[in-house]
Amino acid sequence: MARYIFYTLVAFLLYKLIFDFIIPIFITTKKMKQQFNQARQQMEEQYKQQNGDHAPHENKVNTHGSSSKIGEYIDFEEIRK
Repeated sequence: MARYIFYTLVAFLLYKLIFDFIIPIFITTKKMKQQFNQARQQMEEQYKQQNGDHAPHENKVNTHGSSSKIGEYIDFEEIRK
């Protein structure tokens, strides 16, 4: 008889744990991820509107691969008189 009461109690506690703790945490986490993604998308759209529809990584200036050379690069240690 005590064995059935124990198993019933364990089953009840597992039920409460799953449906009152684990599932609500899962649902809340999923909603928060969606909200963060929406906020990020809104910020990206605002940035694009303010900066002429360019993504942030497109505004970087490429100084190393420029076709016009001003001068030749010389290491500081190589300059001697």
